[in-house]
Amino acid sequence: MGDKYVLYNEEDFTLVIQEPIRQSSRIKYTYCDASEKYLVFGATSGSLYIFNRDPCTFTKILPSKLGSVSQVKISKGERLIAFSNVKGQIGIVDLQAADPQVITTQLERSYVTCFYWENDEKLIVGDQKGHVSVINLGYFMGRNIMNLTLRSILLLDSPIVQIDGADELLLISTHSKCVLCNTEVEEFKQIGNRPRDGEYGGCFYVLKDDFGSQTRIYCARPGCRLWEVDLDGNVKHTHQFKSALSVPPAKPYPRLESTLVVTNDTNHKTEPKSSNGKINHQDNNQHKYHLLPPSDTDHNESQQSTSDVSPSNTFHFSKLINFMEKFVLSYSDSKFYILDPTSRVILWSNHFNNIQSVHVVNSKIIIFTATSTLFTVDCCTLQEYVLKEFHYGLYLKAANSINAHMTYFIETVKIRHELHQLYKLKQILEDLDEVQLAKDLQKFFDEIFARNNEMVQRSMRFNNGIYILDNQFTASGKVKKNNFSDKTQTESSGINIKDALVSAYDVYGKNLKHMIKGLKTLNLESGNLNGKSDHKTNETGKINQTQIENENESPNNQNGTSSESDPVIEPLVVKRRSASTQLEYSVTEEEKIVRSLYLIYKSSKISNLNFLDRYSMLFDRYDTNHIIVLLEKLKNVIMENDDEEEAEANRDCIKMYFDYLNPEIIYELDDDCRDFIKNSFMSVNQMIGNDEVLVVRCENCDFPLKPIRSVCRYPKIGVTLLQYYWSRKDPDTCYAIAKVVPEMLDQICKFYIQEKRMDKVLQFVVNLANQELLLKAADLYDIDAWRKTFDIYSRLLQDQTLNCLNCDQLCKVQKSFYDTNLFYTFNHIFATASNYMNGRVILDLLLNYCEKIPNGALTKEIYLNCLQNS
Repeated sequence: MGDKYVLYNEEDFTLVIQEPIRQSSRIKYTYCDASEKYLVFGATSGSLYIFNRDPCTFTKILPSKLGSVSQVKISKGERLIAFSNVKGQIGIVDLQAADPQVITTQLERSYVTCFYWENDEKLIVGDQKGHVSVINLGYFMGRNIMNLTLRSILLLDSPIVQIDGADELLLISTHSKCVLCNTEVEEFKQIGNRPRDGEYGGCFYVLKDDFGSQTRIYCARPGCRLWEVDLDGNVKHTHQFKSALSVPPAKPYPRLESTLVVTNDTNHKTEPKSSNGKINHQDNNQHKYHLLPPSDTDHNESQQSTSDVSPSNTFHFSKLINFMEKFVLSYSDSKFYILDPTSRVILWSNHFNNIQSVHVVNSKIIIFTATSTLFTVDCCTLQEYVLKEFHYGLYLKAANSINAHMTYFIETVKIRHELHQLYKLKQILEDLDEVQLAKDLQKFFDEIFARNNEMVQRSMRFNNGIYILDNQFTASGKVKKNNFSDKTQTESSGINIKDALVSAYDVYGKNLKHMIKGLKTLNLESGNLNGKSDHKTNETGKINQTQIENENESPNNQNGTSSESDPVIEPLVVKRRSASTQLEYSVTEEEKIVRSLYLIYKSSKISNLNFLDRYSMLFDRYDTNHIIVLLEKLKNVIMENDDEEEAEANRDCIKMYFDYLNPEIIYELDDDCRDFIKNSFMSVNQMIGNDEVLVVRCENCDFPLKPIRSVCRYPKIGVTLLQYYWSRKDPDTCYAIAKVVPEMLDQICKFYIQEKRMDKVLQFVVNLANQELLLKAADLYDIDAWRKTFDIYSRLLQDQTLNCLNCDQLCKVQKSFYDTNLFYTFNHIFATASNYMNGRVILDLLLNYCEKIPNGALTKEIYLNCLQNS
C-alpha cells in the first residue's frame, strides 16, 4: 500500500509581496521564481523585487531598463539572476555584488521561453524559435562590460518548452519532441519517434534508495501520459494517468495552530480549560472533518461527487518538476498534479485559479498566479499530518482523521513505528468523554499494542537478561515522551551538474568566438565591419581567416581573468565599456545567412537530426549561382572553426545542399551550375579508406570493373545527371562519373539495354552481376547471347579475368573477389536462361559447357524445368 499524501498550511502572501509596489498602480508583477533563500519577482517596470523566502520579507529592488519582465530564473548557487523580456533582451545580475549591475544580450527576432542554470557560470537559454544557446559567465562575470554573448548550440524545429539537466546530460523539450544531449561527447538523440504538438515538458528523475541512486527521464505525452526513458534516450515504458485522475481533488488545509497551554512545567502541555476547571473541547470538537474521502467506505460516493471536477479529455501534462526527490509535479492554469511515476496519482488539486507558474522547495509548493497573487502549501503523508495534529493538541481532529482512513492506518502502523505514540490518544479520548470515538479506533489501538509486543519479543536476550529496544510504552502502558518537529527538513539532493556544455572557447574554436561577438577588428569577406561592436549573436558573419591566423589564445582561459596571450580580448572589453547597446555597424544579409547555415550545420552534425526545413527557408531566397557562393563561404567557416580538412568540409556543405536540391532542376541550370552539381556528386560519393582498397579496377585505365558498395549517396541526383548527359550524346561524362561512383554503372547498363547495344550489354551484365539487369537483358538475348554470357563467366572462373567496361582490356581479377557473392553462379544464369529459352536448347548448352561447370553447381530444378519446356 502506498502512502497517502495531503496538502496543508495554505498561506497567502499576496499582501506581503504587494507592499513594495502598493503606491504605484502602474507596476505589476509579471513573473516569479523561488529558491531556498529567495523569492524574485519581475515587474512591468523591468525591475526585480527580491524577497527572503522564509520568512517572507522584502529586501531590495534591482532596477533595469529592459522593460516588462517575462522570464526569471535564480541560479543554483543563488548568486545570479537571469531575466528577459518579450523583445528577446536578456539580463543577468549578481546578487552578491556590492553594486549590482545588469549585463545584457539580445536574441534576434525571438524571445526567451525558458532558462536553465547548469551552475553559476553557465546559463542555458531556450527561445521561441527553437534555438538553444549558452552564455558562459566564467569569462564575463567580474569584468566591467555591458553586454553578454550568446552561443547557439542547437537549432530545433519548434519553441522550447523546458530544459532540465543531470550531470553531463541536457533534456530539451520542445512543442514537437524531446531531445537528449550528452554534452561531454556532443551527441544529441531524439527521444521516441512519435511527434507531439503542444507545451509538453520533461525532467530528470533521481530515485534514491539504500543501494544508491537511479536517474531516469520522464517526458510528457498527449492524453495524460508520461514516457519513461533511460539515459541512452530509449523509451522503456509509457505510463497512463487518465483513469488514475478520477480520484477527487485535494483541498489544502490551513496552518495548524496549537491549542495546548504551557503550564509551569515546561515539559508538560494540557488542554485549555474553562472557568469551571473542566477541559474545554468544544472548539476542538467543532472542527471534525475528513482530510480525504475514505477510500474503503465512501469510494463510490466520492467518485460520483468529483466526476464534474476531474480533468477533461483534452488535458495533458505540461512542464514536469522533480518534487520531494520521489515525485513528479505538473500544472496547468487551474490545476496541479503530484504523480508517482509508476502510474499512481499522489494527489491533484483545483483549488487555485489562473496559475502562471509553480515552484517547489523541498516539500513546499509555491504558486504564483496571473493576478500577481502568491500562495504556498506544504505536502506530507497522511500519517505525518495526523502526528502534527496530535502534537499540536488537536486530538479530536487527529482521531477523526484516523477514523476516516481506518484501513490505511491499520496497515501503516505495521511499518511506521512513529505512529505508536498515538496510543496515548486512547486515554485522551476517554478523558474528553469521546468514548464512542475511542471504541471506533479500538482496532487501531489494538494494532499498535500488538506491534509493540512483537518489538518487545524481538528485543529479548535470554542469556544476558531482557532488553527492550526503542519501546514506546512503559510497563503501565503510558506513552514515553517523544519530541516531534513540525517542520520537516528535506535536504536538497542538488544534482552535481558537470561543467560539460559547449564553452566559449573549446568547441567552437577561437575564430567562431570572435565571429559571434562581432568584433570590429575582424574583416568580413564582403567588407569591413565599421562602427561599434554588436552584442546580437545572430548579427555576425563569416570570418576572414587571414585576419586572425596569428592570434594566440589559450582555450583553457575560462575563469573570467585576463590573459596576456590573448591580445584581442582586452580591446573587446575596452570597447564594450564605452559602446552603445544600439547597433552601429552593418552586417550584410549574406553574412547572416552564412552564419545561420553554420549553426544549422553544427546542430545537425551533433544531433544527427535533419534540419531541411530550416536551411530550405534560407536557400529559397537565392538562385543556384548564389547558393554556390554561400556554400563556398560556409566551407571556409567550417574549416576555420572546426579544424576540418577542405575535402571533408566541402562534403558537409554538399550534403546540406543536396538534401535541399530537387534533381529535376538540373535540366534548367546553366553549364557552370550543372558542372558544380556533377563535381559535388562525385565528391560526396568519393571512396576512401577500405572502400577504395576493395574496388576492382582496370590495370590500364583505372576504371572500376564492378561496383562493390550497395549504397550510393543521393542516387536520384546521380541518375538525373547521367540521363542529362546521355541524352546530350555525352557518354564520356557519364563514364567519368561512373569512374568515381561505380554504382552509376547500373544506370549506364540500362541505357545500353534501351538502345539494344548487345556488344556492351553482355559484358556489363556479367561484370555488374545485377539480377535486375540480367532479367531486363534476357528479353534481348538469343542463343548466341547466352553462349557468349557463359563464355565470359567461364573465363572468369578459369582464368580470373574480366574485360574492362571502359577500354575493353582483359584484366586479372583476384580469386577472393569472385569467390564472394559479388558475381552470379552457374545455377542462377542457367535458371534465368531456362525461363526464356527452349528447354532442349538449354540442355544442349549444358552439354557444351559440362566440363566447365563444377560438380553440384546446378540444382535438379534446372533439369526439371528444361524437361518441362522441351
